[in-house]
Amino acid sequence: MKTSGTFFLRGAPARFIVRAGDAADGHAWRLSLGEREPAGGAFAFSATWHGQDADRFMAQHPHLKAGDCLDLALVRPRARGDELVWRVEQAAIAPPRWPAAAATRCAALETAHQPRTQQQTAGHAAAA
Repeated sequence: MKTSGTFFLRGAPARFIVRAGDAADGHAWRLSLGEREPAGGAFAFSATWHGQDADRFMAQHPHLKAGDCLDLALVRPRARGDELVWRVEQAAIAPPRWPAAAATRCAALETAHQPRTQQQTAGHAAAA
């Protein structure tokens, strides 16, 4: 079984030791994830990621934290206790949700914090 989509981290990724034979390098990464439910709330689950691709991704993104979003391809779901655990096949940082709005806010902030020219100051004083 496979699935893919954009999921949010419920906490920072955690590196953990695995049993011999589970991973060639003896460790893997655990991602505590969530997915928004259409009716509200979130569905919580986990995913593990083994191998050099996982290590490279984590080295490139050491500041991942709760709330960050990832585009993931997940395979092989398994029930562990009362939690569903998937394996990560591919991962990427999800693009910002509203990039145009964020750019507009940044431009407005930059303009608001620039010094006024003499002409702007004179016009402001005359209006008052």
